[in-house]
Amino acid sequence: MSLNAIILVTVMALLAFSLVMWIFSRYRKCPSDKILVIYGKVGKNADGTTRSSRCIHGGAGAGRGFLRAGSAGGREPAGQRPG
Repeated sequence: MSLNAIILVTVMALLAFSLVMWIFSRYRKCPSDKILVIYGKVGKNADGTTRSSRCIHGGAGAGRGFLRAGSAGGREPAGQRPG
């Protein structure tokens, strides 16, 4: 095998590994007592307007773009402590 082929295979393997790691980094999970809010440009409504957030309770979701993010918050009312 020539040196160029070894370099090409190494670069392609690094790119594939980077792509897989990027996909896994965008996947977010939350427990059943939390709400996962994915915000950014997440889709379109039935009337054609753009949606800015998506709420998922007790599950998982992926934010695919660079400008999307996610955060988890509790489902208990503000000012009250569970228990």
